[in-house]
Amino acid sequence: MVKGFGLQTLLRIQLQRVKYTGAERDSRHALWDDRNRGYTQVDKWTNMVLNDAGTIGLSLNGKSFPATEPTTMRGGEVLEVNYFNEGLMAHPMHLHQPVGWISAKDGVPLDQPLPGGHRQHCPGERYTVLDKAEEPGVWAWHCHILTHAEGLTGMFGMVTALIVEP
Repeated sequence: MVKGFGLQTLLRIQLQRVKYTGAERDSRHALWDDRNRGYTQVDKWTNMVLNDAGTIGLSLNGKSFPATEPTTMRGGEVLEVNYFNEGLMAHPMHLHQPVGWISAKDGVPLDQPLPGGHRQHCPGERYTVLDKAEEPGVWAWHCHILTHAEGLTGMFGMVTALIVEP
């Protein structure tokens, strides 16, 4: 079990990424093939640190929109997103692409992936979600609490984008 707080915890978790090999990996992927539309490999990885406190306020990876950096993928690639809610409030993150699949909660792999295109991330929780880029375009990726992503002057705060290239 990883103990710690803030960014140090995030770095330790990434260093302890579990790699499945041999029969363990094969049985895990065989289970997943029927349930998650064939996501048998991950092409890209990213972390999404959610925060709502401190001097920055509502932020993703320490930045507020429009300073957030989009993620770029090619069609057909699978992205593993590790969400970490370091804030004090829940944030239902939403990506405007096909439904993602939750593969782990708090660093523990799930026995079966769960659909998770719109998942509530409570303070201190961590989720790993697999998303497959299917449609080319620029897709909004944001907190689904309107006041965390949009105000009278437009978008701000917990907003970024997924760019899918053909």
